Amino acid sequence: EDIQKCAALFKGVDGTTSGIIKLSQSTGMRVRIGAKDLAFEDLVKLSQNFIKYEDAIDTLVPPSRRTGSAACDRFFRSNKLAVGGAGATNKQRHDAIAACADVDSLIKL
Repeated sequence: EDIQKCAALFKGVDGTTSGIIKLSQSTGMRVRIGAKDLAFEDLVKLSQNFIKYEDAIDTLVPPSRRTGSAACDRFFRSNKLAVGGAGATNKQRHDAIAACADVDSLIKL
């Protein structure tokens, strides 16, 4: 029921959510950022800021969807923890992302 309510909020001009929002029980609501036209340097900055603010972004979603929740390991993983592990500092993560030479290395990080 909640998923249908959310979908109704995001219907486009044509009355559908096609291409705008995808909702399901396992993922809830997703926000997609079209990045195909971004320069590599901008992708690096976007990645650095996403990692830096992941904890703040987590507060926008229910506790069941946050890093460290029971569902976390089943449905998603923390990008922040993927870069340098739990003990890494924000600077270490920032530097690791900045050291990527291309999109492929950024994705594999």
